[in-house]
Amino acid sequence: MRRRTSPGRPGRRRVVGGIAAVTVLVAGAFLGGRASIGAVTDRAESGSSADAELTWEVKHESIGRTLTMSGVLSERTQPGPLANAAGVVTSVDVANGDTVKTGQRLFSTDLRPTVAGEGATPGFRDLSLGDRGADVSQLRAFLCKAGRLKACKGTTFDLDLSRAVTAWQKSVGLTPDGTVDASSIMWLPELPARVQLSKELAVGARMSVDDRPILVASQGQVIELKLTPAQAELVPDRAPISFGTSGAGVAVRMPPAQDASQDVAVVMEVRSEDGTAGVCAGTDLCSAILGTSASVPLELKVVVVPSMDGAGVPLRAILSAADDTTYVILADGTHVPVTVLGTTGGVAIVDGVELGALVRLEA
Repeated sequence: MRRRTSPGRPGRRRVVGGIAAVTVLVAGAFLGGRASIGAVTDRAESGSSADAELTWEVKHESIGRTLTMSGVLSERTQPGPLANAAGVVTSVDVANGDTVKTGQRLFSTDLRPTVAGEGATPGFRDLSLGDRGADVSQLRAFLCKAGRLKACKGTTFDLDLSRAVTAWQKSVGLTPDGTVDASSIMWLPELPARVQLSKELAVGARMSVDDRPILVASQGQVIELKLTPAQAELVPDRAPISFGTSGAGVAVRMPPAQDASQDVAVVMEVRSEDGTAGVCAGTDLCSAILGTSASVPLELKVVVVPSMDGAGVPLRAILSAADDTTYVILADGTHVPVTVLGTTGGVAIVDGVELGALVRLEA
């Protein structure tokens, strides 16, 4: 490195727009910069002449920045059907994260069990001999799967169905009276289904008919990163993210929620590398991490500055022209256009200038 003197240079300006905007946060994360640039600064401050000028030899440099941040992996759920049961919860027979099948016992109130059934029609009435409707049809399908009925088609509650109901009631501990109470079967749209339990579903708690004690997984799992305003400036949209043993995706900024806290500037969802689907779709990795929990904290490795290498120059050497193109000035005064590929810690990787070239540093 050596000093040169030259006359003033009107008509050009240091880069403080696009590059500064890209690097403002990264520069803050690298207080003190690189040791080599610090040496240049020290020498500049010790110069005895106001028009003293430094030059820098373009060298091969490597940059990159990965941050460890805390995200949340959670199960997306929606409220299940109404309990249709009033009383004290006397047993809870499923746990968070269980995959429920048709006929499986879910809970009991006042010692009366409620089991899972597959059907699109919610339980809204007691069913008995002579009733007709779609709810009777799904009751038939339910008892056929249980091996209690052979005539699986039909919308009428007839004698054969009544006998099948009585046999089934005996098998599950219900009063064998041939009438299906609305609370006996909780009809879920699709089974098997992964479920979570509401906070209110606990032995000894009092349940009302309008409670929804079961939450049903609706759209699989999701990984979210909730950022403060300061953090939001660090993480660019589509930043690469890795997690667990082999999980990988990109951070996609989501529209702000209407009730979002002022302290949470941006919510980012980790999606597949093309950004079109949740990163958990089509893989068991998230389920393995989640286990039976509704949500768990998750350590995320976030690439805020992609790794790259090439011709490196200090940001002080890069100028911008009136048309916003960027360039450096060689020691002999030649202007050389450059393209900035990436920046971090006061260093820019550029294309357009050769290794070993001497470039001037702006004061």
